[in-house]
Amino acid sequence: MRRFLAGCLAVMLCLAQIPALAGGRVGAVGEAEPFAPGTELLHLYVLDLMGADCMLLRHQGQNLLIDLGGESQYPQLRAMLNWLKVAEVSVFNTHPHGDHVGGVFPLLDGLKVSAFYTCFDEDETNDRSRQPAVIKRLKEAGVPIHRLADGDRMPFEGAELTVHQQAGMPVLNDCSAMVYLRFKEATMLLTGDISQASMTFFSKRPGLGADIMKVPHHGVEKMPVRFLRAISPGFVFFTHGSGDTQAAWRQLRQMKIPHLFSTRGIIHFTTDGERWLVEQVFSSDALPEAAASD
Repeated sequence: MRRFLAGCLAVMLCLAQIPALAGGRVGAVGEAEPFAPGTELLHLYVLDLMGADCMLLRHQGQNLLIDLGGESQYPQLRAMLNWLKVAEVSVFNTHPHGDHVGGVFPLLDGLKVSAFYTCFDEDETNDRSRQPAVIKRLKEAGVPIHRLADGDRMPFEGAELTVHQQAGMPVLNDCSAMVYLRFKEATMLLTGDISQASMTFFSKRPGLGADIMKVPHHGVEKMPVRFLRAISPGFVFFTHGSGDTQAAWRQLRQMKIPHLFSTRGIIHFTTDGERWLVEQVFSSDALPEAAASD
């Protein structure tokens, strides 16, 4: 109980920093002005996984999973989907490591998957890739598979989802695809597991500045300063705990960039296209029965 309360206090202290951002687009639920009833909103839910990625993007009845976590973590994903009353999803996989795509196997047994998007060859076997097994299972389930490349747009009505990828790198993480989300004027960069080599590469690519950024590779590496300056996020989040991410979060603290760890509870981002509201809710292990509003 003490550990839980300490975690809640840390979350509250971090969220309290958000409204103070001068000229920023990100505010904390309960502190910043709420959206007016009837406003068209886009939502992103970041699942509370340790060292794995799984996010759900929602807008006007569309549900897109960006990565799926590990196979053994599927009960947490299933709990979140049940809570949000999601019956059908499409999937984008940033790269076929088990902690990003393993959840596809149980997902296909319990939910309708309308499409699967990947930036990798169907027979990709480099660096512990699970791609061949994933593709085989998707084909057995009759799921349409779509190959994307650097610069392509993913279908998602009402928002722009652009893929950025440095293909051909010897390490699979550095080939990881990023997703740049734009909804009206609101922006977010989801960085997959790119490592320092790709961060340096993308720091030279124009047009990647974002209001919110996912810390690359779960935050286990310090980020090049040029990369952080190029993205210039007003807020960032970790898909990991704080234990082995000290170099990254100390770097953010020095640069006065507010941040949250998804392991302390599902992170919920909402935007009307002009500004973002962020809240950290509860653990997926303690999800209520009531459905969340869309």
